Amino acid sequence: MSPPSRGSARHRKLPLCILVAAAALVAASSSLEATPPRTSAEYRRRRAGIDHTNADALWRLARWSNKRDLYEEEKEALGLTLMADPGHSRAREALQEILNQEAAHRDWRTPWRREANFVYVETNTTRARLHHFCDSVTAFYKRFGRIFSIRTTPLRAWGRKIGVKVFRTREDFVRYQQKSGGQLGESTVGYYSLTHKELVLFDDPDNPEETLDTLFHEGTHLFVNLALGDDRYLPLWLDEGLAEYFGPSRLDSDRLDIDYGRPSPERLRTSREVLAAQPPSLASLISHSDPETFEAHHYALSWSLVHMLIEKRAEGSDDPAHRQAFLAYFGDVAGGADPRASFVRRFGPVKAMQQEWWRYIEKFPRSLRDDGLALLRRGDTAAAAELLERHCRENPEDAEAHYHLGDADYELDRFEEAATAYRTSIRLAPDNAEAHGSLALALCKLGKTREAVRRAKRGVTVSPNPRSYYYLAFCHKENGNKADALRALEAAARLGSQGPVFKSLRRNIEAMR
Repeated sequence: MSPPSRGSARHRKLPLCILVAAAALVAASSSLEATPPRTSAEYRRRRAGIDHTNADALWRLARWSNKRDLYEEEKEALGLTLMADPGHSRAREALQEILNQEAAHRDWRTPWRREANFVYVETNTTRARLHHFCDSVTAFYKRFGRIFSIRTTPLRAWGRKIGVKVFRTREDFVRYQQKSGGQLGESTVGYYSLTHKELVLFDDPDNPEETLDTLFHEGTHLFVNLALGDDRYLPLWLDEGLAEYFGPSRLDSDRLDIDYGRPSPERLRTSREVLAAQPPSLASLISHSDPETFEAHHYALSWSLVHMLIEKRAEGSDDPAHRQAFLAYFGDVAGGADPRASFVRRFGPVKAMQQEWWRYIEKFPRSLRDDGLALLRRGDTAAAAELLERHCRENPEDAEAHYHLGDADYELDRFEEAATAYRTSIRLAPDNAEAHGSLALALCKLGKTREAVRRAKRGVTVSPNPRSYYYLAFCHKENGNKADALRALEAAARLGSQGPVFKSLRRNIEAMR
């Protein structure tokens, strides 16, 4: 059996069952998009200050996490406690109780559920993800309402709360979509349903950022419908541009608010490519009314236009140049005004705005790192590796960039280079268990299986989660150690990972002589 391929930052090609089981168990030092919800910097600081052979201190860290609703951090700390002292009965009982609860809610028909004022969330992923999605949608609803002065509520407008249903496997997601008659939109990860007033998502572990992008993108469409009612529609560019504008938003868990207006490197790159090939017509974009011909570059251009109208600052000032006019324009078209006439009234002549828009796209701040990650998402790995390598030379302390460079090199079969990048990332961020596992895979590719085993063991020590144990089992197998490989798989199974890739690896290990 070959090891899982590395994949890009947003399109990881790791085995589905591993990622489903371990999606919220990634190392606490990962990027914002990859960290478990409600991850606390204080937890990481405390963990770093504990001797990992001190079971009592790790047990206290687990209790501390439990009191602060840091569910995945609690589970990680319990695992570390048991590694330090396998006979620690309180840690074993606490971990078993958590695993029993997870098993009870793993079926899509018996999900976790949390209620908030105007939303409820159901998911068969993890308890941590339940709270992350609920906090995200609640904060987004409040922020969206404040921005656009929306006074109605789902209960008043629809007589029900907004439902958010998040499934841990694509099979569960499709099963529910077919059962409820939901229609997939531009994303295969999720959709919104006006019939049921709900957001339906697949928490794609191969592409966790896409899941969050879809949550905010489709949530925007649902909130716009709440604001406008069922009989009014925004112009196509504005409807999709707003959804793209809010798509990259992320929850700030410390403030329980949304960090919105973030750049979209992929949409920016597409907009620049269009501008370089043939400058786009603003009049054509704002007049486009056929959803069937609204293509990927239209989404990108709509994002860039909305981003300019909301975020651009007046020259020599920190005040937004067009935000008040944009909000007035939104009110105009929401009230049924002619979109083209209102655009001219609020922003001035289309030709002049077109020139300003082109300049905005051209001069939008960008970084080699962002461009590299955008190319990784597209699958243009060679070009991504080149940009990430340049970024790392200029920013040698960026641990995450070195990690992504390792991913790109791995995909290009440049395993020596990948190993070097992963080692650098680990030196800068020693507690990133995923980097240790990635390095172990690269070492296996180089035939350095003994060193790979040592590195995989370090990953388990950093974060004893199913993915780390899978890497360790694979490395033991490559090193010809059947008994230890099976023990590592058993450890992963105790944490709830028994999917098809685990079973396939087990068959290959059991066939060893």
